[in-house]
Amino acid sequence: MDHDRLIRCLDDPDWAADHLRRLGLRQTEHARKNLVSIAGYGVTLDLLRTLFEQLTSILPELSDPDLALNNLDRFFGAARNPLGLATLFERDDEALP
Repeated sequence: MDHDRLIRCLDDPDWAADHLRRLGLRQTEHARKNLVSIAGYGVTLDLLRTLFEQLTSILPELSDPDLALNNLDRFFGAARNPLGLATLFERDDEALP
């Protein structure tokens, strides 16, 4: 997902709903708020874009993608260094799954 689409996904609930449903997310407004929340922890847009790209391949494979994204948001919130966590996920493709 490019930078402009990510911004639109964060800002426009209706536009985001369609894209988030494709990932198996049923609670699309809550999922969008999870992404906004992760960005609010200081995760830069380029790292958020990388994270979202990874989630695009991971979430559809899960039995409850809504729960997984919510827990990921909570994990970022509890992390001592959310930016460092996002950087880890960027550098290590196996860390997020």
